[in-house]
Parts: sequence; C-alpha cells; structure tokens
Amino acid sequence: MEGEPTAELIRAQLRRLRMNAELSQEEFGKLVHFSGSQVSAVELGQRPLDRFLLKRADEVLGTGGLLTSLLKLAERDGQPSWFRPWLEAERQAQQLRCYQPSLVPGLLQTENYARTIIRTDAMLGDDEVEKRLAVRMDRQSILTQPNLTTFVAVMDELVLRRADESFRGLMSQQIAHLIECVERSKVTGSVGGRR
Repeated sequence: MEGEPTAELIRAQLRRLRMNAELSQEEFGKLVHFSGSQVSAVELGQRPLDRFLLKRADEVLGTGGLLTSLLKLAERDGQPSWFRPWLEAERQAQQLRCYQPSLVPGLLQTENYARTIIRTDAMLGDDEVEKRLAVRMDRQSILTQPNLTTFVAVMDELVLRRADESFRGLMSQQIAHLIECVERSKVTGSVGGRR
C-alpha cells in the first residue's frame, strides 16, 4: 500500500540515477544482487519496491540514503488517513504515554512479535505484512530522538504471560527487549496485574 505518487517518484529516481551512472539494468542488477529483469520490473512498477534493493542502490549509486528515505515517505503515505496525524504528532512529541491492556505497545515490539501481531489480520498478504512491519520498526526510531524526553508505557501483566500457540518462543525475546528498553533513560514501563 505504498503511496502511489511517492512510489512513482522512487521508480523514476532509481531509473535516472542508474542511467546517470551509465549502468544497464543487468550491470546494475549484479551490483545490487538482483537480476536485470527484477530491476526492470521494479523500475516499471511491475514489482513492489524492495527495501533491500533500494538500500543497496543507495550504497552503489552514492545517494546518501535518498531512495530509502523516499521509501519511508511512501510507506507513511500508505498509512490510513486517520493515522497520519498521529505519526506526525508522535515524531514531534517531547513525551509519549501509552496504555496497552492487551498487547506490547508497537514502539516496544520486537520484529518477531510485531510480525505475529500483524499476521493476525488474515486479509493481509505477505508483502503487506512486511510493509506494515517495516513501518512499525521504523517508528521505533523516535525513541532515540534527542527531543523525546520520556516514553511511558503501561500494560497488563497478562500481556507478558501470553502463552498461546502463536506466541510460543516470542515472549522471552520480547521480555528481554522490554528490559533493554526500560534500561534506556527515556523509556519508563509499568506492568499492572489483575488480582
């Protein structure tokens, strides 16, 4: 669900940068570890934009991260319209507070936990799951922003005791990640249990 105008811009920039470097699609493909036909399919919009290809393209073409930055914009543009103001507010916030009674908050989720949560929507294909996962992981960069003073997260203790089949093996990794996050000076956590 990439923002179409931004996705088109990325394809055009990729094509322009490749041609300015005087590389054929085959030559460029070898440098970024893709086939020439895969490069062609991305440039023509017949294949979804690929984060790895764009990262390698930025390195090979010396763009300073232009293509991956544009991809982040495309992914943000692909968010539901009701969520975009929240993303912007989240980026500008000096303090964030979150109450999550049934899940680990998105800003504190490990990649495996987040992927499992996103996959609970049976209507999503693998590509869409990975796009949403990339956006969620990218959002976590705000926890290291210098303007953020604190992030306070409160969740129910049952979230940490989750033992159903789809979460087997994920929770120990997730709990270790939460401890790491709380050890950061900007992240504060609280777990409430039911008696």
